[in-house]
Amino acid sequence: MQAALVVVCAMVAGVGWGLQSALSALMGGAVVLASSVAFAAAFFWRSPRDKGNAGRALRTMLFAEALKWMTAIGGLLWMLRTLPLDAQAGPLVAGFVVALTGTWFALLTKT
Repeated sequence: MQAALVVVCAMVAGVGWGLQSALSALMGGAVVLASSVAFAAAFFWRSPRDKGNAGRALRTMLFAEALKWMTAIGGLLWMLRTLPLDAQAGPLVAGFVVALTGTWFALLTKT
């Protein structure tokens, strides 16, 4: 879901503002996809120890969610700081926001 939304955002940016904007939007979405991978890795790494213990399961979920947000925000700030001169910050942030809200959109459509 997130990847598809990022590709659509990149296509819109590419049609409207050119190839560099499309690549910037893809980079912003890639940051969020990397944070989702970090969430999954942290969750599956720690969850086998949590069987039968609700407190530990909650702690694992909070740890994985905190890692996801730290990765996402840190990655966005790093991308904005080291942005190449030909890339654009607007599409980068737009790709980031579209991918980030994609998870919430997916959760709302499943219920």
